[in-house]
Amino acid sequence: MLKHDLTDDQIAILSTCPRMAEIIHTLNLSAFEIQQSLYHELTAAIVYQQISVKAADAVYRRYKDMVGWDYAPDEVLQYTVEDLRSVGLSKQKANYILNIAEFFKSNPSAEEDLLKAKDDDVIKALTAIKGVGIWTAKMVLMFYLQRPDIFPYEDLGVEMAMVGLYDMPENKKARRLAMIAYADRWKPYRSIASFYLWSWKREN
Repeated sequence: MLKHDLTDDQIAILSTCPRMAEIIHTLNLSAFEIQQSLYHELTAAIVYQQISVKAADAVYRRYKDMVGWDYAPDEVLQYTVEDLRSVGLSKQKANYILNIAEFFKSNPSAEEDLLKAKDDDVIKALTAIKGVGIWTAKMVLMFYLQRPDIFPYEDLGVEMAMVGLYDMPENKKARRLAMIAYADRWKPYRSIASFYLWSWKREN
């Protein structure tokens, strides 16, 4: 479970935004589950894409019941796309999960290498896997690798929180630019700010 104990420096920087200062002092961070390895984190991120948390929890539980709760790439690659679809995964997600398993089988040092890599290099390496986009790579950076300054402006929850808290443009492109510009004030702790945005959205 992920829980940040903020330092004085983090509080000072995040509190340059009055609304964020209020959130920090009135709202506890939601607990977010971290998977047991980068491979598992990446697989889980695919499962949880574009469906509700409740539905994803059920699919991921059935997936682990089938392939094993400590599943390794070799074990997952024994299954077909149709096998994986039987637990509730879409055909597309099933293919992506097999691609991820193949990547980690072919690159046994991937986790060790990525633990030491810069943020941009992690994104570049992970998005080279077919089916892994920037949002997914950022989730891995934030949750598993716990990098402090990732801003997932692509995430709907973050977007909706910022719309609810701040004066954001209605136009999608303009809104995204405004979100990125506004989040600059939270550097180098944009990940922590995002965790608070998610927590606020869950409560509102």
